[in-house]
Amino acid sequence: MISSPDIDKLLRRYLSPILRENGFAKVTARKAWGWQDHCVSVLQIRAVGSYFSDVTGWPPMSVCAWTGVYYDFIPFEGHTPPRRDEKGRLVPDEAYCHMRSHLSRSLDQSRFTDQLSNPAERARRDIWWFERDGSNIEETIEDIALRFVSEGKPWFDRYTDLSKTLADIEAERDCYNKFYKAEHLLNSLAWKRNIICTHRRESWRKLVWGSDSPRAAQLGRAAEREGRCSPLSEVYVRAPADAWRYVAMGTSFIEIRGKGFWMQDSILELWLRLLSLHIEDPSDDTPLASRIRDNCASCFTRLLWRLHPSQT
Repeated sequence: MISSPDIDKLLRRYLSPILRENGFAKVTARKAWGWQDHCVSVLQIRAVGSYFSDVTGWPPMSVCAWTGVYYDFIPFEGHTPPRRDEKGRLVPDEAYCHMRSHLSRSLDQSRFTDQLSNPAERARRDIWWFERDGSNIEETIEDIALRFVSEGKPWFDRYTDLSKTLADIEAERDCYNKFYKAEHLLNSLAWKRNIICTHRRESWRKLVWGSDSPRAAQLGRAAEREGRCSPLSEVYVRAPADAWRYVAMGTSFIEIRGKGFWMQDSILELWLRLLSLHIEDPSDDTPLASRIRDNCASCFTRLLWRLHPSQT
């Protein structure tokens, strides 16, 4: 009967030296970490376990090879932050990583997987089958090592390059996680490249040159003509580092006499509603009071329709 120490021994023999040669400074039998600037590369070999085995039919010692990259400039959100090693370096679990994937098996194991009852399980390529007697253990671990070289190394190279990471995030479907990661990646790239970025997405941030937003727009148009724009951001503009300041970015711009500010739609909706309730009906024919009342009601109706079209 095969045991975990048997697998660990061969992982150390075949996989660990390759990981060290490719920048992983802390390597155990089943986990490895590498540090490059603000990126922590993580590789984790994880057994499927007894419960998965009982449900699907895969042997419990079968493994997946998970890859991940953790960015230390993205604030941690959760209950337990990633651990640090004796040198103070972050050693996050693969599940904590901001970019995650897995290695795919190239070894033909159909002689084992064909006995599985579920067609979806028979088609899986993200699990390596270990026979219970260990008869195929060596060839299987060799394949894991080869797949790291051919698939894992290029993956880590891509996602430790922040520009390439941002390009892939841009292609993801719109969701909170996408915009949260993109915001911090753009901020990190901005500080590294000395640029100003402006965005239209809710909860993102806007870098403005001082308080002169028309100037930023002018520079943005020039940047766009030169092809220096990203699909997610409107502007990538070179500027002196001491000319930056951060301004919170909402979804609606409120302008009063040529000046204005960004505000979240939910706050703006409440503000307009309260304002309209506190303006009395004009008792005379004063045009100003009538216009204020009418404009507030009109703005509130249009905003409510834009936010909640099904309720209007």
